Amino acid sequence: MKTLTFYRIALGLPLAVPLLLFALDRSALGGVLIMSAVFGGAQYLLFALAFGAWLGRLQAPEGLHRALWRAPLLFQPVQAIGWLLFFAVQGEPGAIYGALWMLLPLAIWCLVLGYAYVGLARLACGVLRRLGRVRDPATNPEALADGG
Repeated sequence: MKTLTFYRIALGLPLAVPLLLFALDRSALGGVLIMSAVFGGAQYLLFALAFGAWLGRLQAPEGLHRALWRAPLLFQPVQAIGWLLFFAVQGEPGAIYGALWMLLPLAIWCLVLGYAYVGLARLACGVLRRLGRVRDPATNPEALADGG
């Protein structure tokens, strides 16, 4: 599989991991992660689809790696807009002010969790590359010799 394919699959981790943990283990960690998916799942799904499409424009694995490290920062405005819209739609005048106060802790949580997922994806990609499961023809001479 190519690096791009692997990273596109890895974009699903922030949605899949909380659901799996919650289904398998209803511990505090599973609860916290499922709440992350509840409060940011819709925004993240939209972001992951757009980001995955944008990744297709990058050819070199190095560009993909750099883009992946930027993803948690790029997600911040999407998360903030979704969060504020959720409370604005409720129609209560004071709800939006409470949402504004929660933006900073939410942003910090999203960054911490986002970079944890990026770190896991990079680590997994490196391991799979060493095992020969992730290859890119442009960077792998053996793959060029045998047709990709």
